[in-house]
Amino acid sequence: MTTRISPQLKTLAASLCALAALTACNKSDEPKPIAEYGQPANTAQADAAEAREKARMAGNEAGSTVNNTLDEARAKAKEAGDTLAAKATDAVITTQVNAKLAQDPELSAAKINVDTKDGKVQLKGTAPDQPARERATQLAMGVEGVVDVDNQLVVKS
Repeated sequence: MTTRISPQLKTLAASLCALAALTACNKSDEPKPIAEYGQPANTAQADAAEAREKARMAGNEAGSTVNNTLDEARAKAKEAGDTLAAKATDAVITTQVNAKLAQDPELSAAKINVDTKDGKVQLKGTAPDQPARERATQLAMGVEGVVDVDNQLVVKS
């Protein structure tokens, strides 16, 4: 047997269910002001804007860190290159001073140690006489790139 429920009874049952649901959720049946309906959307928009700003700031900070790291790497590479170039230049100066000393008839037989650092040449060893010692200084100064000569040659007695 089928029981028929009137439409009014259905509406009453639905209303009672809605009222029970509102009561269970601790909601009042008074309508909310219209302004409150927009609050969750406004809050979500504000949260999204704040998240975008934080992401932008984090991206900028990461970019700055990468740029700073690249700048430091470039500076270190330049410094290493400059150091290598200076060492190569010093080696060339040392070789050229040795060649000039070897061409001098009196100094070629002398035991002269030539060291160069930052274009400053140091001569150590012996010279046969004072004029040869002074000539060694002049020969070293004649090499391109030499900025100073520290002549520590000792004249043989």
